[in-house]
Amino acid sequence: MRKLILNIVIFIFGWLSLQGQVEADSSILGNYPDVDERKIVETKWRYTYALHLESNTIFHKAEKEYGYFLHFKYDYTYEQFLNGKYDKGVWNINGCDLMYNFKHIKKFQIAQITKNVLVLEFVQPNSKGTYQYHFVRVDSKDAPFVKPANELPVVLVEELDVKKNKKQWWNFGKKKR
Repeated sequence: MRKLILNIVIFIFGWLSLQGQVEADSSILGNYPDVDERKIVETKWRYTYALHLESNTIFHKAEKEYGYFLHFKYDYTYEQFLNGKYDKGVWNINGCDLMYNFKHIKKFQIAQITKNVLVLEFVQPNSKGTYQYHFVRVDSKDAPFVKPANELPVVLVEELDVKKNKKQWWNFGKKKR
């Protein structure tokens, strides 16, 4: 009986310690909310500057001679254009983690994504601190990517604000203009 109780206690403590490790790991990785994949598919971005997050110092700014463009395609491939060099690869998104390869960095966290701004955050293993790449969205005409002849035009569909168009019940007796 003692051995059975001892085995149960050891099992419970082992299970609880594993649960604590899983919760600690998920809190480290989950700094940012999950990103809706539709916000990044078929978007084109131009790099503007790189920032060291802890010191809030811009250590690289894109001047006229430095051009880095990024295009995330609908088929989970990306195109990048860096100072005249064209490259392709595959990308994937998992929560707020964006996996694509750029200068020996394979995993980024999407710190911010809006209609016009993309901020990719990363940590390099051989340096201290956290870094961010800042991008602005560009139109197809301003990006250096060539569109294949068999590809359909890009259509931007946005949802209207449902609350603005929704009629309230107390407007029942009002006259319509």
